[in-house]
This record gives sequence, structure tokens and C-alpha cells, in this order.
Amino acid sequence: MDSTSGYYITDYVKANYLEVIGEKEKALEAYLEIKSNKSMDHYHHYRFALKRIDELSKSEPILLDELFYPSLRSDKEICITDNKTRTKIFDIISALPEIKSLDKPYAMYIYQEPEETKSSNYWIKVNSQYDFFVDTSSFVVTYFDKNNDEQISLTKWRKKNDIQH
Repeated sequence: MDSTSGYYITDYVKANYLEVIGEKEKALEAYLEIKSNKSMDHYHHYRFALKRIDELSKSEPILLDELFYPSLRSDKEICITDNKTRTKIFDIISALPEIKSLDKPYAMYIYQEPEETKSSNYWIKVNSQYDFFVDTSSFVVTYFDKNNDEQISLTKWRKKNDIQH
């Protein structure tokens, strides 16, 4: 469980687990840490964490007896504010020829959201080899060149790396 720390939902699952095994104080501590991370406040699990804090703060709380962990294709919304935007971003990145050519399964995830990038960009990582930014106002994709610490157009990135598409 410790190796999964810091990912958007795993901290919540870990707190659930601590409840299931009867570690009320550790679970409460974990939920409070989720609450303190304001970059998570638009996720549904953030709201669930607040409810668990309320319950665990009671003198005789009812502890969970099972874990909550949504599947990759859950029919419940994971995000409160921007599921359509996120879905569009994932569709755009998935359609890039470089990503289409990857062996499946591959790991694609939001590394930072606009609030964290202090811009209108989502920072998307694919496996450990690709870093993209997607502007939410135009849905233009740029590549993040880590070596030079700069965002560059896909055209420039492909030319620089002699990628033919």
C-alpha cells in the first residue's frame, strides 16, 4: 500500500483500507491529508473523504467494512467539474500517432491540472517517455522537452527527433 501513495484515488483507498482493518486514527489522518490537498477538491473521492472525516470524528463511528476503488471504466463520474474536458484530452492524446503505436496497455495520466500548472494547460504523461501539455481553451497539444525545460509544438518536436507522421 505504501508504494501507491500520492496518486489521486489511491490515498483514499489506503484510508479505506485502514478503516477496514480497524485503524481508525490512521484512517482519519489519511483522510485529513486528502482534505488538505486542495488540488483534489474536484474529485468525488475528496467529498467522500470529507464524509469519512465526519463519521470518524464521532464518538462511536461506523467503520467501513469494504474498500471502495472505482474501475478504469467506472460508470460513476470520477471528477465533479471537468469530465468532458478530461475525456476530450485523453481522446486527443490517444489519437496521436506516437501513442497509437505504443504496445497496450500503456499508462496515460494527468500529471498536473491547470491549477497546478498555473495556466490553462493539463500536463499529461504517457508511460515514462512522453510529456504533453494540452491547452483547455484551444485543445492544442504541445510536447514538453524536459532536457530544455520548454514546451514545443508537435511539429518542432517531431522534426527535432526525426519522427515521420
